[in-house]
Amino acid sequence: MLTAIGDVLRKAYERGWITTRDGNVSLRKSVDGKISEYMYITPRGVRKYVIHPEHIIKLKVNDAASEADVSTEFYMHHNLLVNIKKSRAVVHIH
Repeated sequence: MLTAIGDVLRKAYERGWITTRDGNVSLRKSVDGKISEYMYITPRGVRKYVIHPEHIIKLKVNDAASEADVSTEFYMHHNLLVNIKKSRAVVHIH
């Protein structure tokens, strides 16, 4: 599932929807109907068209994000993934 994040960002880059370091993606997994206590988000400052699973940051939903690694838009992603019950992924490209 984490490879899908890189796939989405590569397609966005190929279509000209983002430049090299624009946009970010986050998700929460669901296994057997149970939502994971973890969220996954792209790091800031990296070239988005070369994102691989080892680049993705894994955070407990209830823990604070480290400003050094996580997107500055972390709280937008966090709020959408936690407060909108059907939300499992956020794709924010610009």
